[in-house]
Amino acid sequence: MIGKFYSTDRNGHSLTFHLGTTNSGLQPSPFFITKEGVLKTRTAIDYETNATEYEIGVVVRDPHGGRADANFNIKLLNIVEDFDLDGEEDHYDLDDDDDGFSDIDELAYGSDPFDSQSVINHAPEDILMEGGEIEENQPVGTVVARFTGVDKDQNDSFSYGLIAPEINEEFPFKLSPMGVLRSEKIFDYEGDEHNYSLSVRVRDEHNTSFEKSFVVSLRNQVEDMDGDGTEDAHDEDRDGDGYSNDQEVKEGTDPDNQYSIIHKPLVETVSGELDENGSMLFSGRLEDNGQGEISDFGFVISSGISMDAKRSKVYWIRGVGTSDEFMLRVKNAPFEKVLYFRSWAKNAAGYGIGPVRKMRIPEPPQLWWGKVTEEAGDWKTSSWFGNFIYFEEGWLFHAKLGWLYSSPDQEDSVWLWMEKEGWLWTKEGIWPYLWSDQMGDWLYLVPGKVGERARWFDYSTESYR
Repeated sequence: MIGKFYSTDRNGHSLTFHLGTTNSGLQPSPFFITKEGVLKTRTAIDYETNATEYEIGVVVRDPHGGRADANFNIKLLNIVEDFDLDGEEDHYDLDDDDDGFSDIDELAYGSDPFDSQSVINHAPEDILMEGGEIEENQPVGTVVARFTGVDKDQNDSFSYGLIAPEINEEFPFKLSPMGVLRSEKIFDYEGDEHNYSLSVRVRDEHNTSFEKSFVVSLRNQVEDMDGDGTEDAHDEDRDGDGYSNDQEVKEGTDPDNQYSIIHKPLVETVSGELDENGSMLFSGRLEDNGQGEISDFGFVISSGISMDAKRSKVYWIRGVGTSDEFMLRVKNAPFEKVLYFRSWAKNAAGYGIGPVRKMRIPEPPQLWWGKVTEEAGDWKTSSWFGNFIYFEEGWLFHAKLGWLYSSPDQEDSVWLWMEKEGWLWTKEGIWPYLWSDQMGDWLYLVPGKVGERARWFDYSTESYR
């Protein structure tokens, strides 16, 4: 029932109600009215597809032919229909049961678009293999390959298995349900097959599957003792010491031991000196040639005490002179602050390396202080900055301001840190004015005698302190 109409009659006659016509002359087909005046719908009305407002005419009659006419507006109210409670009405929701498949696709497939358990499922359509090779001598359980199923469905879960006849005790591989293929034996390239065929089946959670065949290959492991690119089985000099295997066997030495003929030379790292121009002079000498001819000599220079290239920057440089005494001059230090150096010499047995020595590299002049005059006791005099002693890594002692830490901002400006004042910025041409990061304004260093307490004019307070 939509509503009920009422009318009054002074004579107390029994009245009946009828639908009339609207001003447009059209009969509203979705409704009918009972004689008692109850308005009802003929069919279900959908807010999203039907009109939302209707005009109807109502006629009331008495038994003697008397009548009265009136027009009314009927409004259709919306009911929010949201099956999956995702905040989007079903009429506009492309996936009413929120199962990841559109209503159109589900209807085409034959599944129920209002049942999240009724979904579209496609069978897996391919299998991809990652890897597929194993090197000989690898331990049991080595990962050989990984398989991945391909499916149009989202979020499908797969299980994998080998297809007979591969699933037997003699087959040297095992495939896990997760698609990981591992070895079941230690392979020997010279004695085992080099290629293995296998068929893999992938199955989804709806029990549809796909099968594909693959080939797994065995790779040879190059056994090359001296690293010369020739396998030991074919290498006439396995230990790479310059003597053939047959010759070493004939002389009673070990063809698999590069030190069985001669020994590495013994060398001494004599000294390292830094001259006034910043050049470095290294010297070394040979203590013992190891019963072998010295073919090369020089120095190892590194940024750290370790010669491991992963931990230090390392340079091998040839020296000049003779194998008994040799030297090396380097004009500019390749590292800052400190370097390590060793002498070395080489014979057929390899490199002999002398003991390590350390050299400190003086820090270069800072560009921000400009030209300075060197004074006694390591004091420096700057035409604009005054007298100071520079130590290391930015620290300096200023005759007027005391201890400061300097951090160059640009080539001609600097930030100075004071314990009480914090960070101060200045440069030549601006000094003795300093910008205070702490105050957010300028400070002026009042001139005074050396040794007197520094006094400031603070522009933020416009006062001396």
